[in-house]
Amino acid sequence: MKNPKSSAKLEKAKTFKELKLDSYMKLNHGTKLSELFSSVIKWIIYLVFMQSALEVLGIVSLSIYFRQLTSLLGGLVGGVIVLFVAYLLGRYLQKQVKATKSEYSGLMSQLIFFFVMVIAVSIAFEVANIPNDLINTIIVIIVASVGLGMAIALGLGLKDSVARIAKKYEKKL
Repeated sequence: MKNPKSSAKLEKAKTFKELKLDSYMKLNHGTKLSELFSSVIKWIIYLVFMQSALEVLGIVSLSIYFRQLTSLLGGLVGGVIVLFVAYLLGRYLQKQVKATKSEYSGLMSQLIFFFVMVIAVSIAFEVANIPNDLINTIIVIIVASVGLGMAIALGLGLKDSVARIAKKYEKKL
């Protein structure tokens, strides 16, 4: 009879292989993403235990330092996970838009990927507890300027067409 705890561990270990997450992110010298992720999590667990030991020993200053360090590392891991998921989502959306093979599908797929990643960076900074007010302001300025530019271009480009349609409706009235 199998031990349920060991089978659960095996299922978790196979997750990276089944989802083929290592193939999306190739690291130097044969290091796999799953190995890097497990090492980071292992060190966070070590730091949490060191923080607990320091609290038990009554070394307050080091305990506070380790608490802040584990909080920072936990936030950074969360931010990296957000970026990774957003990258996968952006690539998926990019492939789906390119697959339509419409006139500007290549350009639109690039823009969609870019905007997914920009939003992901903003969310990742928020998850990692890094102040992102400046980044959010820059994103709003860029989106507003692109939208205003497109509105002006469409307004000037469709000026004659709108005038023609307006004349048709005017004649009907």
